[in-house]
Amino acid sequence: LMSSILNRFPWDVVYQEWWHELPLPGRTDVFGLYRDLKFMRRVSEFLAVQDISRTQEVLDVDRGDFYIHPVEAVYPTCFHDGRSDGADPAIPTFKNGLAFHQQQLFLLA
Repeated sequence: LMSSILNRFPWDVVYQEWWHELPLPGRTDVFGLYRDLKFMRRVSEFLAVQDISRTQEVLDVDRGDFYIHPVEAVYPTCFHDGRSDGADPAIPTFKNGLAFHQQQLFLLA
């Protein structure tokens, strides 16, 4: 039966692939948390794009997108970036090699 499969699924890890439209109140109760891409972009900005003298500012990043409340957000540590051929330091993807690995370690710490 389908219910025997679905009931064992870890629903806590399901989140919405949110693309910057206004989040609806209560939607997370039904569909899961919002994926906040801006948070990891802000982290990568200080770890890989800005001058090294500004690196400590990454500790001041307290949220990502202005419209998503941190309680309703999930912050993935990677982005598939299937749209570009090369690496862009401002986009946290595996294409950036060691810089991307550094960003993942920072978020896991």
